[in-house]
Amino acid sequence: MRRIVILAEEAFEWHDGKTGIGVIRYGKDTVVAVIDSTRAGMDVSQALGASFGKDIPIVRDINEALRYQPDSLLIGIAPMGGALPAAWRWQLLKAIEAGLDIISGLHVFLCDDEELRAAAARCGVTLWDVRRPPDKNRVAEFLPHRPGSHTVLMVGSDCATGKPTLSNFHLF
Repeated sequence: MRRIVILAEEAFEWHDGKTGIGVIRYGKDTVVAVIDSTRAGMDVSQALGASFGKDIPIVRDINEALRYQPDSLLIGIAPMGGALPAAWRWQLLKAIEAGLDIISGLHVFLCDDEELRAAAARCGVTLWDVRRPPDKNRVAEFLPHRPGSHTVLMVGSDCATGKPTLSNFHLF
């Protein structure tokens, strides 16, 4: 079981925060905090007007989040264009230096970023790009990407298709 802090800076709300919210609602791992400076001081329930997340604080930055002893940081939103916002880089580097594994669903791969890759190697942490396809192309073989995961066919016309559904299957 992981102890996850979710990075959702300036976007922890129902539409933009679907990935993080799905992990909070349906994931098996413990979410210890959410990072969003615009909602700091609230809890997840207050920020979303939801019946869940009353015990999960929203904090200003990674420095505050580290007080809750996470072992992993999940990027809980997909910013427009799917790239890593430059303003988030310091938080990822601080998380890596603190020994947190990084889980990313961004369209760009953190493992391809030389600075992040070098920091992760130096600190002995994992950068996990969940969108990176397996080495062997297994189209239509219906084999799980990782042990315990499920193959789900998603058909849709926008980039928001399936995140809440996929979270139900505990891909993280």
